[in-house]
Amino acid sequence: SIANIKSTVAKHLKQLTTHIEDDAAYDRIEKELKDSNVDFLNPVAVNKLIGRTSKKSETKIKGNCHFVKWIFIMINLPVVLIWRSTVKPKVPELEFMSTFRFVFSMLVYPILYSLLALILTYAYNIKTACLLILAHAVLNVIMVKIGFTSFVQRK
Repeated sequence: SIANIKSTVAKHLKQLTTHIEDDAAYDRIEKELKDSNVDFLNPVAVNKLIGRTSKKSETKIKGNCHFVKWIFIMINLPVVLIWRSTVKPKVPELEFMSTFRFVFSMLVYPILYSLLALILTYAYNIKTACLLILAHAVLNVIMVKIGFTSFVQRK
């Protein structure tokens, strides 16, 4: 019954306030709304406009997102598998998902990079190992900042 109450309250709050559902396109949609000089005190009209704006951009973004999502999964496969199989199912409330994901990442990636450093140093040399680990970290940061990982997390 708690989940039903939360769902009902969230649904009604989204109708009573301006609500941008698409996190990846939030900044762009907000800019378009401000450029259109919408009346933010009229959330019904603004939300209708947001719905039209989101649908236009969804088709452009979807093709690229699927490709980048799979690249992200492939280069982070062990971490994604551990997250999905052990940690994610144990998150007590949906509201805590981001917090758990952040803590999980802060614990797992240093361990992963330490293990990679040992293996790559043994296989190659320290410079190559550091360069590959740095490239992996930078690629992950870019993907997270762009927002494509939100598609991985919704599944």
